[in-house]
Amino acid sequence: MNRVIPSLLIAILLVLNGCSKHSDESDYVTTGLRTPLITGFEVRDDQGFLVNCVGNPNINNKLFNASGSGIIAGIFAYPNPASYEMGFQLINQLSGSFKFYLVRATVEGGLETTGNFLGSTNLVAGSYHLIEIDSITADKNIHIDVGIIPDGYYRAYLEGNDILLWDNIVVSHDYNPYQ
Repeated sequence: MNRVIPSLLIAILLVLNGCSKHSDESDYVTTGLRTPLITGFEVRDDQGFLVNCVGNPNINNKLFNASGSGIIAGIFAYPNPASYEMGFQLINQLSGSFKFYLVRATVEGGLETTGNFLGSTNLVAGSYHLIEIDSITADKNIHIDVGIIPDGYYRAYLEGNDILLWDNIVVSHDYNPYQ
């Protein structure tokens, strides 16, 4: 009997410790059944200049050098929103290689109704890489035909060197800023 009680206590402690909820997974990480949640985006013109913000953009699109005087890594989508083509300015002043990828996102914080005027939706079940480019070793501008992906909210990532940066984007094929 004296050996059963300590063994039982140890077994209970092991079960309780094994069942504790512990996750290092951050909000920006996507899995097969989880999409990133965006609360806003930066509106940029055809040249990449910031025009406005919609909602409260939860972006992390630049990394500054130690003195804070220059960007050493970054990702900027333009124009945003986009109707058929979108450019991405990718900055890599670091050694090593980065990967670029684009995933579908969901929205909250009032953007649900804001996106409707763009014809965008936020009904997404899971997230996967729609576009992926590996081995980005220097500054690069890429252009993507967003006419091949559905209207909606997306998140673009730049990942490498233990760094993860992202920008929130909107695709709306009916959007025309010049009307």
